[in-house]
Amino acid sequence: MTVPISFLALFGAGMLVLSCDLNLNSTQNGVITPHYADNVTVVSGEITSSTTWLEGRVYYLDDPVYVSNGATLTIEPGTIVKFSADAHLHIENGATIVANGTASKPIYFTSIRDNIGGDSITNDDPTGPAMGDWKQVWIIVGSNSNQLSYCHFRYGGKENVSVLHVDGKGSIDHCFVYYNLGRDDPWNDDTGAALTITDTSHGVTLTNTVFYENRWPLSMAANMNLDNSNSFSYDADNNPATPALTNYFQGIHLIDGEITGTTSWNETEVPYCLFNNLVYINNGASLSIATAGAVKSSGSGAGFFIESGGTFNNTSSTRFTSYRDDTVIGDTNRDGSVTQPTTGDWYGIRDFTANAYRTGANITYAANN
Repeated sequence: MTVPISFLALFGAGMLVLSCDLNLNSTQNGVITPHYADNVTVVSGEITSSTTWLEGRVYYLDDPVYVSNGATLTIEPGTIVKFSADAHLHIENGATIVANGTASKPIYFTSIRDNIGGDSITNDDPTGPAMGDWKQVWIIVGSNSNQLSYCHFRYGGKENVSVLHVDGKGSIDHCFVYYNLGRDDPWNDDTGAALTITDTSHGVTLTNTVFYENRWPLSMAANMNLDNSNSFSYDADNNPATPALTNYFQGIHLIDGEITGTTSWNETEVPYCLFNNLVYINNGASLSIATAGAVKSSGSGAGFFIESGGTFNNTSSTRFTSYRDDTVIGDTNRDGSVTQPTTGDWYGIRDFTANAYRTGANITYAANN
């Protein structure tokens, strides 16, 4: 097959790009050769120089693709990126992804079985997309200045991974994250929520993003700032009389336990969740939790240590309670009345500051209040 020169000019060295082939379907050794629609570009291999993926095209990753060597992958508004079952997109150390869609021209990261942008493989079985059809987009440590806006991430999370895993730095704004598999127990390895953000340096911002129909919507470093602009439900039919779509587990899983600098947790729609890990508020650092916010904890190792010189700001409307307490922002562990909260479900709050006792805290079911 001859690759058109116009296609090659758009892509960086080291990446294999296959153009569309309008030949009739062919069979070799019993295997049917895929017949791609004429708006599909097949991508595999490594992107080693700055590259732009164009509006109106579907880019199909049939194998893992790595952006490396300091390259920037720019994805134009209106572009669709589809993945095979074992494909993923890695933004390596020093590389960058800039995927800025618009409200009218969003960017989609989705399954090859998703008919957004048309049927991309015209001679395959006509099966619809499903949660866990593909793996993930992974932004590695050392990848900086990444931009994701008006992007849709759906049908990913195969093999318990996050559909979007951010170890690097950048911004995520006005994105939609939905219909993703991932883990139902991300605390076992700190990853696997639909979106996982591990950066502990205040290097990632997450704003105006909607999560629904995922197992766990979000895992984040405890030292990350989070405002209240994100939503963990979605009114799909625009009808207030019907229930909004939510996530299976309605909570934010906290990963790292050390607070440095000034950190704020301002989300109130769902609780922050600690699982056998302590949050340390260091000397000179401060943690503020929004009025009407809540932290639900599980395990004897889950709680807060306020070091001498640290500051913990909360009000009487801030709730600290057991993960099994359904009276605070709902049934987070999704087991109905099977389990009930009890004293000792979590460690509690230990304050080493000059103020020996917390004032205004609403603490229940802890071993040490």
